Amino acid sequence: MEHEFEILVAAVLANEASPSDQARLQDLLRQDPARRQEFDALAATARLLGRAGPLLGVGDTPPAPIAEPRMRALLDAARAAGSAAERPSSRPLWLVAACLAALAVVTGLVLSLRGPGPPPAPGTPPFAYLLTPRGQLEIWRSGKVFPAGAVASLQPEDQVRLLEGAQATLILSNGVTTITGPLRLEARDLAARDLAAASNGPAVLPLDRLIREALFQPVGELPGSGLLVTLRGTHFIPLYSPAGVTASLTPAFFWKAETGKTYELVLTDEFNPNTPAWRLDAAVPPVQFDQVPAWAGRALARDGLYRLRLAETGRPLTACEFTFRTTSAAGEPRSSSPAGRLSDAFRLLSASPGRVGDALAELLSLPPELERSELSLRLKLVAFGRLGYGADFDAVSTQLLEPR
Repeated sequence: MEHEFEILVAAVLANEASPSDQARLQDLLRQDPARRQEFDALAATARLLGRAGPLLGVGDTPPAPIAEPRMRALLDAARAAGSAAERPSSRPLWLVAACLAALAVVTGLVLSLRGPGPPPAPGTPPFAYLLTPRGQLEIWRSGKVFPAGAVASLQPEDQVRLLEGAQATLILSNGVTTITGPLRLEARDLAARDLAAASNGPAVLPLDRLIREALFQPVGELPGSGLLVTLRGTHFIPLYSPAGVTASLTPAFFWKAETGKTYELVLTDEFNPNTPAWRLDAAVPPVQFDQVPAWAGRALARDGLYRLRLAETGRPLTACEFTFRTTSAAGEPRSSSPAGRLSDAFRLLSASPGRVGDALAELLSLPPELERSELSLRLKLVAFGRLGYGADFDAVSTQLLEPR
């Protein structure tokens, strides 16, 4: 029990204790008044050192967790120091030493030999991505902390803190998994396989080779990576969604529109030629199928084949035609949060076969700050590359080189 008490005190004073650890410590304190006095004295020392931290000029140093083997070694060394002092009042010296080691985490005193590195240069590939649809994430980088948004691109030197109740999708070059808070560690220590095994969490899903290259290669290497599979002619209206295969029977229509121009859409059922065509004039993207009054009650059929004719209004010679299929299975419900929709886009591109158009519909409808995130831009490269849209591919590659 004594060893348990030592570990619990050090963890609580270092802000590394789980709710169950905190409850267990309170039980031990209630059982032994001497322990209560000892803990109160050490807690007062913690508060004093916490106030002294800024005076030492260490307030900008990122906190780092103490791994359990390291904590045990510190405790063993502190116990040895306490045993060597032959005074009755020296009994708590080991605990004071352990507390000071833990307080070094709280005040920012250096316990790690690795200091914060310089900010990554533009175009540097991320080490990992974190998508946090629920809860809060904090990242220490270059000695400063900032709250991360719904998506974060990490470098190896970044220190990550996932708060209590937060859940995140972790994307690494060796796979994808889900992690939950509270969790604090350095990004270079993230390993999807190890995290999933340690937490008995969900299985780690492998990444498609091209997606892995798109997400983790330096930006300068992306144009020659094979992501751009075909090239289409320049006199062409690029259609983004639906494209290839869609699971939606009321899809959203996205295409590249020129400012000030409107477009004509004609959609026909290739398997059932007698079905009346869906027509829309003077349209601008995006067009949501189920929000067009003239199309009300006329959803597409499952396992169908459709042809879309798209042209500038009043200019029939600009017409382009595309075909797409609908799946036989129902599509998954759309996520309500922006981070969830970005996660959906990643999943849709990773599926076999990939649903490029459905993924682009999600990526192109994200809020601006999320649409410009590195993960979103790199996923767009995958989609534009598969569709053969060279101009869009090059434009996104240029965006990736811009500072964020």
